[in-house]
Amino acid sequence: RARRTADALVIEVADTGAGVDVGELARRRAAGRGGVGLDNVERRVARLYGAAGRVTLAGAPGAGLTVTLVLPLDGAAVAPEPVTAGTLATSASASRLAAAA
Repeated sequence: RARRTADALVIEVADTGAGVDVGELARRRAAGRGGVGLDNVERRVARLYGAAGRVTLAGAPGAGLTVTLVLPLDGAAVAPEPVTAGTLATSASASRLAAAA
């Protein structure tokens, strides 16, 4: 589902699967035991929109998972930084999620 707000495009991708404990997922990702899909999306959003773009997760065991992307519409895109081996191997967002859990 996608919708436009006054200043952003909000895209929600939801499933009705087995769900996941979002806090546990954040801890696994921060420890380098997560998949590459969410890290890839988070890196791309951060590289294109900086702090103005967001990727959030909501879900619980037995209740599915919703991934929400918030992409600013005000021209806030930033120039992408070069990709390096260190950039590909880290995820600041995963660390922030783990700290918040």
